Amino acid sequence: MFCRMTRPGGHPDGWQSTCQTKNSSEEQTESTANSSQTPVFQSFSLRTTMITLVVDGLEDTWHQLLTVNFQSFCELTLQGHPPNTKKPKSMAETFYLSNIVPQNYENNGGFWNRLEMYCRELTERFSDVWVISGPLTLPQVHQDGKRMVSYQLIGKDDVAVPTHLYKVILVQKDPSAEPMALGAFVVPNAPIGFEHHLKEYQVSLTDLERMSGLIFFPEIEKSKDLKNLCLVDTCELMDFKRFTLYISSRKVASARTLARLEKIMSELEDAEITPDNYLATLYQEKKQELLKKESPQSQSE
Repeated sequence: MFCRMTRPGGHPDGWQSTCQTKNSSEEQTESTANSSQTPVFQSFSLRTTMITLVVDGLEDTWHQLLTVNFQSFCELTLQGHPPNTKKPKSMAETFYLSNIVPQNYENNGGFWNRLEMYCRELTERFSDVWVISGPLTLPQVHQDGKRMVSYQLIGKDDVAVPTHLYKVILVQKDPSAEPMALGAFVVPNAPIGFEHHLKEYQVSLTDLERMSGLIFFPEIEKSKDLKNLCLVDTCELMDFKRFTLYISSRKVASARTLARLEKIMSELEDAEITPDNYLATLYQEKKQELLKKESPQSQSE
């Protein structure tokens, strides 16, 4: 699956993704309606989602990732959260098992989450951002020095858990003149702490193509005018403090009781992190909302 990301203005935190699949005549988008040379697209919605499956009495947590599909072309437009629920068929397509791989829970909620957030931040600095993600099963060096491929199997159907995940990011500021920049990253499918930086996992596109057996962006002349993303941009992910404030803000916004709200703020205090202005304001607004909701008068009504 190949995705192009553009950032609209004036939308709140959170993202809706609208993708398009090539070679379908069911629906034509506005961008292709007036072009006889552009393929017709079928629009569908795509969102990173956590799916929990109960297998053999054990709960295995799966996370949706974008996987490369050579028969698909996807234009991803970030439009705000939640996903487009006006197209039930389109939403259902995002839950196909062919578009899901088992991912470590801490990795998905931590390092990988911050990497996805970095990709969204890139849309503020570049006019075009393309992202491709998927799984890898790579050899690892054992204690005897031998390199071997081994991976976990889960569920009654022995679903293979990838050892690594990759993400290829291609950006461009000015399509008419500015050269493109690319970054390829291979991340272990395991917990990764804040002491590790994205640049540690950067690999050459040639190496990633060798690992995956795939060819990325085949129509781009990679030997000419293709810059290193981490030299053009920062490749810096959110640090612990900023990420904790971000997650706490989301928890505060979704808190349903005063007890839960105060617990969130208490955890923040225990971590010795002072709320920023946004979180402090959000907390006060949420507190007033829940006070009204839990007041005796409100409950009697």
